Amino acid sequence: MRDKLNFIMGSVMVLITLSMACLFIFTDIMADKMYGSKRTVFIGLLIAYSLYRAYRSYLYFKKPTNTNSD
Repeated sequence: MRDKLNFIMGSVMVLITLSMACLFIFTDIMADKMYGSKRTVFIGLLIAYSLYRAYRSYLYFKKPTNTNSD
């Protein structure tokens, strides 16, 4: 049960961070406070974090389960 919850929460985090990155890319939300390279770096960090979480979720999903009990 806990394993499924970790996988679901990781997937939700990927969706949230990618959504936030798209929000910052395609709208001018918080343009008065975050502009120029600060905004670009923040978008890059959001995308990098979502890729990292997606990779961890992928590795966790592909992890072999040991159902053999001897």
